[in-house]
Amino acid sequence: MPTYTWTDPSATLAAIAGLPAGTGYTSIDLTAKYLRPVTTKHRARHCQGNSAVQGIADGAGRGQADRLARSPARIRHVNLYDLQPRRLTAAPTRGTVHPEEETMPRAEFRVLYVLGMYHSGTTLLGNLAGQLDGYFSVGELRSIWRKLTLPHTRCGCGDQLAACPVWQRVFRIAFGAGQDPAALAREMRQCQQDAVREFHTWRQVPSLLRRRGRELPKGSPLARYTEGLARLYQAIAEETGAEVIVDSSKEPTDAALLLLMPTIDSTFVHLVRDPRGVVHSILRVQAGDRPVAESRWRQSAYTAFSWSAGNVAGTAVRRAAGPARSTLLRYEDFVAKPHETIEALARGHGKPARFDPAIELGAVTIGPTHTVGGNNNRFRTGPVLVREDTAWRSQSHRLDKAVVTTVCAPLMRRYGYRLTPERTVKEPGPAIAAGPEERRHA
Repeated sequence: MPTYTWTDPSATLAAIAGLPAGTGYTSIDLTAKYLRPVTTKHRARHCQGNSAVQGIADGAGRGQADRLARSPARIRHVNLYDLQPRRLTAAPTRGTVHPEEETMPRAEFRVLYVLGMYHSGTTLLGNLAGQLDGYFSVGELRSIWRKLTLPHTRCGCGDQLAACPVWQRVFRIAFGAGQDPAALAREMRQCQQDAVREFHTWRQVPSLLRRRGRELPKGSPLARYTEGLARLYQAIAEETGAEVIVDSSKEPTDAALLLLMPTIDSTFVHLVRDPRGVVHSILRVQAGDRPVAESRWRQSAYTAFSWSAGNVAGTAVRRAAGPARSTLLRYEDFVAKPHETIEALARGHGKPARFDPAIELGAVTIGPTHTVGGNNNRFRTGPVLVREDTAWRSQSHRLDKAVVTTVCAPLMRRYGYRLTPERTVKEPGPAIAAGPEERRHA
């Protein structure tokens, strides 16, 4: 049996997932069953130079690492939730006013940002919220820069994205009539990659949260990307008249960036789904929408680590925003009561609204949208029957489910999921939504 150490988490995760060394996938090690405890001195030395690990080491992780150092050499598991960088994500003390907030008035609209993993119902949640009066769903707004550099990408209305009249007017308002959208998109995408990356973005969250209340370096990719995103939100509100913009970009980095925009009023919904369902959905799409008979435990382990790391980062953003501005929702609950869930979200996030009471129970009616990114379900209009995708319970390979459960157990318990999948701990209530499988659309 190989033994992995706490001192090199990236190599540990790569080795367990069967990936090449040096992938740098994550700095949070959930494989504590085979961890060898290290001392505080060793932890500090090996955390140097890694901002994500340093954030954990400097925060709540210090006490956890010290307890590990005093525990027997073989330990059962680490509580991942306790390893979050709490010191870095603490909200400002009551009464604190950031300097820039004194001179920059808040916008008259609000951004409702949907955090979560892919294949968790975020597209349906965003589209359904966008049907409410005064709400406008933009889908995965962070993908607009990449989409505008690609040919034949479509807006949710069906038009080519670059030719959609709504987005053409938005760009003119935000950046001026003489700006070439394609050239601007290439520039902004480069700033996005330099500032917050495209993949494994959760690693940037601690450093972004540390910047709260501080001025961004002028002319830096981070400052330019943040400014461009703020202009885009403001132009969307001006063009559409929306009081609430629903952004289902999912990534915790862009959610953290909203906390750096003093002129943008933002709230957050953190959508979670049973990781075994997420992994099964991803594997099925990769197999061409066919059942996967054989085990793919390496891919399952990799996705499970991503699920855990992404949700830890999302929780850090929620804590930074504070309970008054954030909500934790479960996919399974949303599917059970989609209308009640969306209406409860609307009430809790400052703009109450209701659906037509004549709508059939369990069904939702979705009109055309102008979403720029998401799965192919964003193109569906008309009545849609909402149901939970439970195929993973009977179709997932036993080894894949065991791997995912082992990796994700700490957070699964916290979110109310049983480690044996017959049922969930909490009864369905107004909380989270499901829909057909998510497929990426260029």
